[in-house]
Amino acid sequence: MSPDTTNLPADTNLLPANKEAVTPDKELLPADTVPLPADKTILLPDKIFLSGSNPLVPLATLSGLQSDFEQKMLASNLGGRISTAIKNEARAALTDALRREGIYVQGASLSLSMLLSSGYSAASQNRAQTQLLKPSILKILNEGIGQLTLRVSSVANARSYQVQVQVGNGVWQDAGVFPQARRMVVMNLTPGTMYYIRVRAIGGSTGYSQWSDVNGARSL
Repeated sequence: MSPDTTNLPADTNLLPANKEAVTPDKELLPADTVPLPADKTILLPDKIFLSGSNPLVPLATLSGLQSDFEQKMLASNLGGRISTAIKNEARAALTDALRREGIYVQGASLSLSMLLSSGYSAASQNRAQTQLLKPSILKILNEGIGQLTLRVSSVANARSYQVQVQVGNGVWQDAGVFPQARRMVVMNLTPGTMYYIRVRAIGGSTGYSQWSDVNGARSL
């Protein structure tokens, strides 16, 4: 029998007798709900079910969509527009199911620990800019005529490193952008010339770090 709501105010919420209305302290977003790469294997959370509620998409359905996408992805490696279109359709179906499951997990989770128990992870809502740290030139080696090899301290969140050189009191000149900090070979140098060198990291949310302290070395 349905409860009599005739005399209840319009904004009254009806809750089961054994439940309490709880408002999460902060919004919890499952990291797995972002769009998926077109040619990547997708790993599903270990477990989706939260105690006391039912997911929007059963785990068996998610597993089936995952297997279907992986099979279509392998088939598309042989080439052909039809197999590629079929793969994209399977990917879209799996992506949609994961998004809907993420919405369920976010809504059913009343705490961070409950969200993490579902197999999903929480996405940070912090959008503050992070300044890259200033790199340090650890070593400069002479490994060939007209070149110097640098080893620089690695900087977190850096995508690459920019090197500039200077001769005497002249202007700084670009000497290249390098993907790794542990080995940067600066070439086309004049043998016997003293070069001053500085490096900065590229990446992060601010674009560049500060320039490193200047080091000097003579090219062979």
